[in-house]
Amino acid sequence: MTRIGFAGTGVVAWIRADASAEDAPGTPPVAARPADRATRVREALGVGKPCAAVLAEAGPADREEPLVVGGVAGSGTRYVYAFDPANANAYAAFVCVGGRVTGVERYMTGQ
Repeated sequence: MTRIGFAGTGVVAWIRADASAEDAPGTPPVAARPADRATRVREALGVGKPCAAVLAEAGPADREEPLVVGGVAGSGTRYVYAFDPANANAYAAFVCVGGRVTGVERYMTGQ
């Protein structure tokens, strides 16, 4: 079953593909979250989601990079999650502009 929650008119706040009819909408309980950090981050990322929701689901990023959007410095942020210090390609990142995820990068070799 797939359920979609809205925050305002036409604004998707969350999507749950694993929900049963008895589940309450919103973030899954901590016990239901994947223990593996890479899996948790990968499942949290989604274009259009509120940045605060992604950060709550994925946990704190390893690095935050301020971005220049529309010529305004600091108007966006790129959040980076590093999964293997020995492998620069084992990471995921998302871009946040105006409180919403506008871009997602996933490079998790070997997973």
